[in-house]
Amino acid sequence: MKKSLPFFIAAILFSASQLKAQDYKTALGIRLSSNGPAINNSVSFKHFMNPKLAIEALFTNS
Repeated sequence: MKKSLPFFIAAILFSASQLKAQDYKTALGIRLSSNGPAINNSVSFKHFMNPKLAIEALFTNS
């Protein structure tokens, strides 16, 4: 365990320095739920109009 500790510390420091935010305007996703009477399984669509305004739509089959 003592031999692997420096490796884990180095890996954490390296990965923390490589973090970047995702840059996207439009996203498509899938929402899966086993319970939830309002929205079960659905496909979601989200589009950012500007950095502070986004629209989102859920398409579901009931």
